[in-house]
Amino acid sequence: KCHSCAVDFSPFNRRHHCRNCGEIFCDKCSQGRIALTAEDNAPLVRVCDRCMTEVTQRLSIAKDVANRSATVQSHEDLARKLKVIYCFFPVIYSFKWLCT
Repeated sequence: KCHSCAVDFSPFNRRHHCRNCGEIFCDKCSQGRIALTAEDNAPLVRVCDRCMTEVTQRLSIAKDVANRSATVQSHEDLARKLKVIYCFFPVIYSFKWLCT
């Protein structure tokens, strides 16, 4: 039976494995194709509808983090960003000398 909709499998209703969670689904419940990693050459694989949402969110977050880290162009940029953080939160950080 399909893990999602509980339909019975037959010669006409084939079973498919989700490449993310490993459960068995019918074609209707596993139509998504997505790369499971953020690598450029990662192959598209079949995933269930639930995992399609999960993997899409995970890859979106990973790309956002990668884009943010790519915006730091130099050590000076990083130092300026850290100074802003430390000066806005002086109670948390004891780097008051940095804010002068």
